[in-house]
Amino acid sequence: DEWRRWSNVDNGLYTRQERWSDLEGNLDTQLRLAETDDAQLAFMLRLAQLRETKMSQVDQAVETYRQILDREPSNAPALAALERERQGAAP
Repeated sequence: DEWRRWSNVDNGLYTRQERWSDLEGNLDTQLRLAETDDAQLAFMLRLAQLRETKMSQVDQAVETYRQILDREPSNAPALAALERERQGAAP
């Protein structure tokens, strides 16, 4: 519990300082240590959104959104993100 509390503090610090790579690494660690499906999905979504909006890693974000949908096909944020990317990539 202590680690999780400090990890969340780090997430806020990294966000305020726009240290996106550090935030990505911290979220990835939290994802690997998450004990429930809901927690894992939440960290996956945060990672995908970070990669899409702050790190210009659209391909990685799309892959993560697809992984979310493999686990939860009705995940509205992931569906919306893939639709947004599909429309943005259309000629």
